[in-house]
Amino acid sequence: MKFSSCVGVLCALSLTACGGGGSGGSDAGATPAGSGAATVVMPLQLSDPTAPTTVETGTSIQFGGGQCTGGSGVLTVSWSFGDGTKLSNTNAHIYASPGQYSVSVSCTDSGTKQTLSTLPITVTVTPLTPHGFLGRAWSTYQTVDTHNTSIYPLGGLATDGKVYGAWLQNLGSGSGVASGRLDSVTEKAWTLEGLIPFGGTPVTFNNLVSSPRIGPLDLAVSPQGKVLVAWVAGSSLWYALRTPEGGWSLPIQTAVSPSSATIKVAVNDAGDGAIAYCTAGGAQVVKVTRGSMVVSVPQQISARCSSMVGYTGAGLQLARGFDVAIDNASSAIHAVGLMPSPSEVGKSQVVMFRHLPDSGWAAPEPVSAVLPTTSFGSTFSLSYSLAPAGQYAGVAWSQSGDGSLSNAYARLSDGGTWSAITALQTNNSLAYALPLIAVNDDGKAFVAMAMDDKTRLSYFMYVSNYSPAAGWMASPVKANTWGGFAAVDVAIDQFGNGLVTHCDIGVDTVAGTLSAAGGWSGLKAITPLYGNGSFHYQAMRALPDGRAILMTSVYASTGFASSGFVLLQ
Repeated sequence: MKFSSCVGVLCALSLTACGGGGSGGSDAGATPAGSGAATVVMPLQLSDPTAPTTVETGTSIQFGGGQCTGGSGVLTVSWSFGDGTKLSNTNAHIYASPGQYSVSVSCTDSGTKQTLSTLPITVTVTPLTPHGFLGRAWSTYQTVDTHNTSIYPLGGLATDGKVYGAWLQNLGSGSGVASGRLDSVTEKAWTLEGLIPFGGTPVTFNNLVSSPRIGPLDLAVSPQGKVLVAWVAGSSLWYALRTPEGGWSLPIQTAVSPSSATIKVAVNDAGDGAIAYCTAGGAQVVKVTRGSMVVSVPQQISARCSSMVGYTGAGLQLARGFDVAIDNASSAIHAVGLMPSPSEVGKSQVVMFRHLPDSGWAAPEPVSAVLPTTSFGSTFSLSYSLAPAGQYAGVAWSQSGDGSLSNAYARLSDGGTWSAITALQTNNSLAYALPLIAVNDDGKAFVAMAMDDKTRLSYFMYVSNYSPAAGWMASPVKANTWGGFAAVDVAIDQFGNGLVTHCDIGVDTVAGTLSAAGGWSGLKAITPLYGNGSFHYQAMRALPDGRAILMTSVYASTGFASSGFVLLQ
């Protein structure tokens, strides 16, 4: 008798043999004469495991075999996959690292307490053939400009392989915005393109502390290599645009006076862009139009701006109350923020603002439910992602809760039609979760978020993914065991694999991937140890095909060093 359904589940087995009366049954274990039946306990039998001899990391393997029969009572099947993970009652597994692994399966019955184990088979797990982020390797950490100290470096990639960057370069009493490029991700030396604003007001070379900080500039690169950089100098918002044909424009000083250094920019292949920034009353956005020297009239997009939150006494992750993106084809601007409810006094709502080139700003669309303003604490944060082709988008946000109420939520959009609101985690301690979301052109999404451990005064990172076919993962994956959620960035590739980078004070920068199938790689160091109290800033940008760049700046007891970078290639 063969029970293929016994793989990964508990199977009850009772074998009854029909016997004659009186002395008709003589088998061991038979019931007394006259009962009319005899229960025969068959020996345990277990089929050997089978699997492909070679598999790739990050892919789900469905092992064959492991069918258990015989015995008595409840049969329990356990799989050992040889990689240090716990015994499992399922025959599916994902290997995170290459190597050779010994796989075996055992079966125990509850009646006779017998245990039968198979001889192991060897499975060879190879590095994954490059498949988006999976199967690629990070380059060796190198400095951007060995002759000058710098902070707040940012880099972005165009689809032709060119990498563009900007950072603050030390000029003594202040700093200028320096720029450079790598002509492909295989190169290791930057071509420096000069300083912006070319004699304008220097940017303050500020934040002379080791904890991660808010950079007073931001940079975005379009697929075809249009680059928009914006920065705060003095009390003004400045920006400059670079095209592959003409290089950098002259810097443009706007009439806008931001209240803090938090900036978010977006640009498309037409050279149109958007710059979102903080004011005393929240966040605003202005539109940058190709060929124009004047930005649009500011539009209010959020009643909240941003703050640094983290361990007691040290800001580690930016909690931003606004986000912005631009459609690459239509130049429509998408801005998300937290605004007072127009219908209920004392309540707030996450809303979406859209600017259409022909008709201007549309009425805001509600994204979250209407909630009491107290549900959005001082550490409220949100994140918005628009897929490259503009069909899909997603918003993730945090809101205060109590008891078992989840405080990290997501909502996805397909062609402007919003899905249901989904709770991503349950947080029973503090009232923020700092979720970051990325969405691709198949409507798949990746999220990284913080869950606070109130016993350690630190955060743990959790990651999750979504596909239109399967929905969100049933349980987010715990990404680290020692705590920490600092200077985190996320991205998703065209296959639905997620990438997250993260750092902490005095440690190094680490990266991890969550495959579309749910395989977590673990966090692995991609930069050298910075030394105690020396980390300052990091930023990561990626392309849908899996290429990425991460840039960092370091501040130690001796002062700033040159910024550095690594490439995923």
